[in-house]
Amino acid sequence: MTVVTTLEGMGHAYLTSLVEGACATGKYRSPTSEAAMRALSFLALRARNSMRRHERTFYPCGHCGGYHTTSHVPTGSTIA
Repeated sequence: MTVVTTLEGMGHAYLTSLVEGACATGKYRSPTSEAAMRALSFLALRARNSMRRHERTFYPCGHCGGYHTTSHVPTGSTIA
């Protein structure tokens, strides 16, 4: 049995464990704010050396009741 000890090694399998399918909006859905925070942390680690968009925060969804990550920071936010 192989044991993966890094987030990078877990890759897609780890990320999909933090989301529950998709919302009606087509976005990945995290069921709780805690799962969204873990997904955000994982995505930040994975994007360190990437030119792709960088997820910076998460927000509750009015459509599905879950949470989505986003690279957009709300106006007036203190997120750096």
